[in-house]
Amino acid sequence: MILRLDGTLQEAGCITWRDGHCEGYGRGEHPESPAFAFTRDVDYCSGAFLMVRRQVFEALGGLDEVFAPAYFEEVDLCMRIRAAGFRVGYEPRAQITHFEYGSVESSASAKALYDRNHVTFVERYGSVLRSAHLDPTRGALAARARTPHPGAVLLLDGAEDVGDETDSLFRDAFTSLRLAGTAITYLRLAPTDRPGMEENALRRSGIEVVRAATLSEIRAFLAEREKFYSLVIHSASKNVHLVDEAIAAISSTLIKDEAIALGRADVRRGRPAEGEESREDRS
Repeated sequence: MILRLDGTLQEAGCITWRDGHCEGYGRGEHPESPAFAFTRDVDYCSGAFLMVRRQVFEALGGLDEVFAPAYFEEVDLCMRIRAAGFRVGYEPRAQITHFEYGSVESSASAKALYDRNHVTFVERYGSVLRSAHLDPTRGALAARARTPHPGAVLLLDGAEDVGDETDSLFRDAFTSLRLAGTAITYLRLAPTDRPGMEENALRRSGIEVVRAATLSEIRAFLAEREKFYSLVIHSASKNVHLVDEAIAAISSTLIKDEAIALGRADVRRGRPAEGEESREDRS
């Protein structure tokens, strides 16, 4: 995580768009936002704060001097790292404050260097950019993480008390979705400060963790994520009504493909999934 001198984000991992231009995810945002607090694979990390295994760095020939003195040298390196079968990751627990553009003579000289090296970069990686990178119109939220599987899943936890049954259900879901390479958001409806599942461990495993205490907070979150999720899985015990209202909002504003409507599995204790009979009814 790279911070600017005013304490806002410079970037929380970086995006390489299909046209070869780049973007620091979260620029100008608050660094403590849940959106930037979890580990994830990214297109690249800025050379201002980038750690590479020495063996990999030397095997790949280090930074390509064609991009000297600056711009696109770390983007090029990260492209080659992935091509060699490795991953590039963002780790929010490591933070620095960066004096941005402190080593350039002027903004005009920085732009000239950027434009020159952008042409070189696109000439080198045009086919990869077209096949494996998103168009800028898709937005930074869709491009903030590199995942093998398209789409994203929202796990909505409305259980007031953490119990073994709820934990087990969600742990199974987390495991399956992570193995499938899907982006995951764990949204815990928590009117109190009682902890949910081990949230820091979830963040370290690449899962975004968000807390909401009221319906207004849920609606604000959903408004930011309109048409982002492809599947919603939810569980609730005492917060059933809050979950129901959240699901109603999700079904009308959030699901990416309206033809799919709402794909979900209702795993509330003692309550059958929508359209199913309870065990007692079946018996």
